[in-house]
Amino acid sequence: MIMYFSASGNSRFVAERLAHTTGDELVCLNDRIKRHDTSELVSDVPFVLVCPIFAWRVPRIVAEHLSRTTLTGSREAYLLVTTCGSSGNAGAWAERDLRERGMTLLGWHTSYMLGDYVAFMQDPDVARAPAVNRRVADELEALAPLVRERRPLPTQEVTVLDRFMSRFANPFFYRHIIGRPGFHVTDACVGCGTCAAVCPLNDIGMHDGGDGHAVPAWGDDCTHCMACVHRCPTQAVEWRDVTVGKARYYNRGEM
Repeated sequence: MIMYFSASGNSRFVAERLAHTTGDELVCLNDRIKRHDTSELVSDVPFVLVCPIFAWRVPRIVAEHLSRTTLTGSREAYLLVTTCGSSGNAGAWAERDLRERGMTLLGWHTSYMLGDYVAFMQDPDVARAPAVNRRVADELEALAPLVRERRPLPTQEVTVLDRFMSRFANPFFYRHIIGRPGFHVTDACVGCGTCAAVCPLNDIGMHDGGDGHAVPAWGDDCTHCMACVHRCPTQAVEWRDVTVGKARYYNRGEM
């Protein structure tokens, strides 16, 4: 079973490409989190978690959801993460969480992709998307047989800085960056409600803007996944002035 959480479309792309090769069932965690669905998940083959990196670890929104979800059947798992920066020591932290629930991590892999976190990472060169997706698809073709055969993945190098970022920078980032106010829309907003529809925490509500169409308003439960920024069809959603002028990218599988 391949479970995925995706805001920019990158992790969805990885999950779907892997499932196409392995034939594994796909489960969208965005939908389950949005519905508060923590019903049991059952798999006779290793569970595969695919998600972006948030502050050098698996996103807390994903870890917390899975901590409330019973995983039955296989006691083995893989972790595949996407990032446009560093994945830190995410695998070690995921391995610890799995060990606490009596499961074994068979390995983890990082796919380096475009525009995974528009706030502080690189301004994505959207023209490169097909080439990046082809490279990642080739990586997954090599990994798929290992997943099918329940074999360990190649060891990923972890530096001292990686360990530092996952252990110390992660809590700092969540305390001082993630969830901070500042989301707003420009005059380009057409009130379509896409931002509210894609928010996994139902943190965005649509309200009367007083000029003939609804406008979004953010609550206090934001996890900074940036789905609202990536998915806005008119690129009207901004976070403070950090995202202003940056290219927006949602991975639709361009090859």
